[in-house]
Parts: sequence; structure tokens; C-alpha cells
Amino acid sequence: MMEECIILNNIHKSFNNVKVINDVTLNIRQGQIVGFIGPNGSGKSTMINIICGMIPSDSGQGYCMGYNISTEQSYIKRNVGYMTQYFTLWESLTVFENLVFVGKMRNVKKVEVESEKLIVKLGLERFRNTLAKNLSGGWKQKLSLACAIIHRPKILFLDEPTASIDPLSRKEFWTLIFDLSAEGITVLIVTHAIDEIEKCNNLVYLKNGVLHFTGTLDELFTSQNLSTFLIEGEGIEYFIDEVSCNKDVQIIPRVKSISVTGHLHFEMLKKKYPNLTFSPIPTPLDALLYSLSGN
Repeated sequence: MMEECIILNNIHKSFNNVKVINDVTLNIRQGQIVGFIGPNGSGKSTMINIICGMIPSDSGQGYCMGYNISTEQSYIKRNVGYMTQYFTLWESLTVFENLVFVGKMRNVKKVEVESEKLIVKLGLERFRNTLAKNLSGGWKQKLSLACAIIHRPKILFLDEPTASIDPLSRKEFWTLIFDLSAEGITVLIVTHAIDEIEKCNNLVYLKNGVLHFTGTLDELFTSQNLSTFLIEGEGIEYFIDEVSCNKDVQIIPRVKSISVTGHLHFEMLKKKYPNLTFSPIPTPLDALLYSLSGN
């Protein structure tokens, strides 16, 4: 069984008297890919920054890789890699030079050798001597990932890392993330992308700084107990008028029908609208997230 590498108990954090993290208790096991999800401004990045020793909590107790998040932040930082959606490396340096430069800042031994290994591992061989400014978005993100792991961190923090790259590059990027997870690196990722949420082992849902859910995607679906129906037929506009006033209901128009997700009394609605057909379908993830954001 994987060991717990992150243990948080009753964590609080405020900025300018505004509570951004409110009594969060959370455990994360080593090697997991954990998606931090929720509306903008819900505290996702702040929570990970606390975990990774970047900012202190106001109260509560926590440990990351066995180190106290309040008193041993410097030890935590040495074992954390960080990557954002924005390219923040040196565009006037080559791929190899960027890796060596970052590696030296991280006190990596035999940094040239380690840089060459990462170039091969991430498929950057043909761009070894290419200036970073001449790389495409996808290759820039691979270089950013290489620099984030040059010091062999135990935890990797990714803040919307694939928001600006094409689908093929995103697929290749996630293949690398799966490989890192298999090696035992714990990956903490902030994302709004549906396909990325589906790839995570576990999810942490925050809203207004409060932890509303932690668990697998299947467990998240079960916890919400939502129903989704594909509805079509004559008089559908009257049905839409009736249910659209419910802010917890999501209606998605289709060619000749609609899909409706929410906590509705569908059996009663079937009787009220006998000219409509109600066909149950799986609840899509975006509808689930919409429901969560409204609760």
C-alpha cells in the first residue's frame, strides 16, 4: 500500500482578513495524481502552495513528506517541482542550456549528465540546441516539465499546465505524467479541463476555501446522485420554461432534443408531459461540475 505523503489537519489561511482556506483536512498518498478542482478563486492554488511550503498556513497542522509545513518549509521546497501554464524559462538559451542552468540552481550533481538524460526521456533530442523561443507551445511545456523535475522531486505541482497547448501535445504530456506517477512522484494538478480531471486518481473539490469532496471520480458521481435524461417531443419548449427557473438544473440543447441534469422529479414530469420521451443517459462530467458549483 502506498504511504501517505501529505497529511493536513484543520488548515486555515486568510489574506487581508478574507478567509481563503477554511478548516481543510486532507490526506494524499505517494504516487497519486491528484486533481484540485473547483471554481476560480476557490483556494486550489493557495492550498497547494501551503502543502509545498511556498506560503505558511495561519493555523492547523500538516506534514509533507514527513516535514512540518509550518517549521520545515525549506526541506519541503527542495523536494518539490513546479510548473505553470505560462512559459517562464529563458528564451535566449537552448533547451540544454536551460536544463543545465536550472539544474545548477537546484544544486544537481553531474547536471550535464542529468540534463542529457531528461532530454532523451522527454523526447527533446532534436531540439537540444534549439533556442527556447523557437519552440512550439507543446515543446516549451515539455521543456518546462523537464526543468521542473531535473532535481528529482518527490512532489510535482502543475498549475493548469496544458491550458495553452494542442490536443496531441496534451496527450503526449499526460503520457509523461503517468510515467512520473509510476516512478512514485506525487502529482498535484490544478485544472479545469474535463479530460484532465478524468485522468486523475483522486480529486479534491474546493469552493470558497472549503473542502467539499475528496475521493475518486466515481465516488464524486455517487455522492451527487444526479440524474440526466435525453428529452424530445412536441411541447418541449413548455418543459424548458418550467425547469429552467431551477438554478441547479443544467439544460443542454441538442439538434432535436435537450439533455437535462439535476435533482428533478422526473417521474412526475413524465406524467405532466406525456408527449415527451425521457431517456436516461450517463451524467456528463461537465454537468456534474456545474451542479457542484451551484450548491
